[in-house]
Amino acid sequence: MNRESLIRWSVAGLAALTPLYLLRLSVFGVPTNVFELALFVLAILAVASTWRGGALREFLSLPIERTFRVGLVLIFFGVIASTLLHPTLRGFGILKSWFVTPLLFFLLVRHAFRREEVRILPILLGAYAASALGVVLGALGFALRDIFTFDGRLTAFFQSPNQLAMY
Repeated sequence: MNRESLIRWSVAGLAALTPLYLLRLSVFGVPTNVFELALFVLAILAVASTWRGGALREFLSLPIERTFRVGLVLIFFGVIASTLLHPTLRGFGILKSWFVTPLLFFLLVRHAFRREEVRILPILLGAYAASALGVVLGALGFALRDIFTFDGRLTAFFQSPNQLAMY
């Protein structure tokens, strides 16, 4: 198995690990979870691999559209400023989970599936269909157990219905 194929399968495996988002822990006082740790390990391995292959600049590059870059820089500037003004380390956990993690995942997916020979549409449609089926069956199972909040939202095993919406 070559390096690109290994990265592609690792990113696909990482997508399958998204339920590990619920297993929380703390690293140096910053809240995190198992999925994010797996993502960061894979990102470090991908950066090391592309650095060795001489394609690090391509891996870290953002889309060419100027509007995208300007918007991303403005968002990160505001988020970092608000995080630095927050008195606890919890703000760094939010910065990492809501902004850095999705950006890293975007870079990894784009890097893994950047070649034209990879037909990503059938893969995505299959993943969406399987996910939709799993969500429907899971929601039906929890709905039959009558686990709802006072306003009629399903809580399942989450502490809050808002966590269910984020997942």
